[in-house]
Amino acid sequence: MPELEVKRGLLCAYAVSGQYCYAPRILYYAMIGIVVLIRRHMWLAAGASAYIMTYAGVAAVHSVILCGIHGSSTSWLPDDRVSLGQEASVWVRALVLDLDTDATLAIVGVGFLMLLPLAVYSTTFQKSEAKPILAAWGLLMLVGLICCLTNLYTLDTTSNGPFNQYYICNMNTADSLSSPSTLAPLSKDWNETVNDYFANQPTTSQACFYPCLYSSQIIRSQSDITMIPFPDVQPGSGRYWAFKLLAAFVYACVPLYMVGSIILLFQRYFVDHKLKDESMFTSMKDQFDTLRGMPLTIKVVLEFIFVSFQAYALVFSPLVVVVFVIFAEFSLSLDPEAESMRHVGQWQPLVSVALVVVAAFLSKYSQELKWLTFWRKEEHRDLEGPTELYQSMRLGS
Repeated sequence: MPELEVKRGLLCAYAVSGQYCYAPRILYYAMIGIVVLIRRHMWLAAGASAYIMTYAGVAAVHSVILCGIHGSSTSWLPDDRVSLGQEASVWVRALVLDLDTDATLAIVGVGFLMLLPLAVYSTTFQKSEAKPILAAWGLLMLVGLICCLTNLYTLDTTSNGPFNQYYICNMNTADSLSSPSTLAPLSKDWNETVNDYFANQPTTSQACFYPCLYSSQIIRSQSDITMIPFPDVQPGSGRYWAFKLLAAFVYACVPLYMVGSIILLFQRYFVDHKLKDESMFTSMKDQFDTLRGMPLTIKVVLEFIFVSFQAYALVFSPLVVVVFVIFAEFSLSLDPEAESMRHVGQWQPLVSVALVVVAAFLSKYSQELKWLTFWRKEEHRDLEGPTELYQSMRLGS
């Protein structure tokens, strides 16, 4: 067997799926902005809400599946040691990281984080008959976010983790991380498979052996595996510290946000209370003033907790949403995507939403457009009338 060398610095990954690529994500964020900013115009906000709930709901179900398979692939051979000659060896573990774990975190996380401000701010949603649907969707987002955070906390994607894969080459062979057209047959273990692979090659300049290609996943195909240099952000750089600060902020605030959302949703949908037609700041100030003058009881403590989380949602939660979006998009900027903007799967949702908006606009303002057309015809007839009369008078004379 020829002398072999082991190399590291390879990430085998399933690229971000087309439905989670850049254009659909930006459209999703835009729909959230429409619901938050112009929610009183229900003819437009209703369609945006339906898009948000279906898009984020599918991502939540996807995150549950990814949590069940640990966000990676299953190796076709058990982990084992491969001899490289001269008493050298390396431990081989075939793993492929599913980068949809980052994408589902972005989609489900933003969907869940927007629920708390809407539950607190919006009298439109509080008085809506769709409150049970909103509560059920919030529960689905909660389950999805728990699964997303489980993947985030348990998958070791650092440079010392298992996803920084080894690959084996002939000594002094340069390799471009190119996948072979066909995979070499497997033997009973990794050591024998690697030996047979290099022994059966006609030259010593053949492509390297990539263990990660010998694995699979139930919701991905073998051709989806992408090999790229491992994205290792070096300590000390501005990008490294920016990511660490964003991650620390998200890790600290999101769990508190989840607890606050559960408490507020419970209060809003299961505790009887009257909605007042006054600003939220004024309402919370009056509630704090009232609670300060009451004797300390369990009910007063619970009411104080409710009002405190309302203040948190009113003042702090928009900042958490913005920072979370920056954190999620920063992580996704390091991930390869399955489609670019020239693919129909990317611009098709944009065109579809544009057509739906045009249809909703025409449906909403069709009567106004009819009256405008009628008025212009009448105005045009009034202007033409004297001219026709003047011409007939001239002909008669």
